[in-house]
Amino acid sequence: MQAENGIQINKYISSSGYCSRREADVLVAQGRVMINDNLALPESRVLAQDKVYVDDELLKQKKISEQEYADWLA
Repeated sequence: MQAENGIQINKYISSSGYCSRREADVLVAQGRVMINDNLALPESRVLAQDKVYVDDELLKQKKISEQEYADWLA
């Protein structure tokens, strides 16, 4: 997988510490997740510059190096 393809939305949410991947799937299905003011779908992917919101709360990711980001996508 290449970096420009982004990260699955459920993995992004769970890695922020908000909830588990399965719980993130439920949030997406309930329409509670937005990516850059667009409703997230189960197949949505998140890029480094995207802003992700759950119930209007901006999720923050920990700062990681480019290598950690590449490993994270794998």
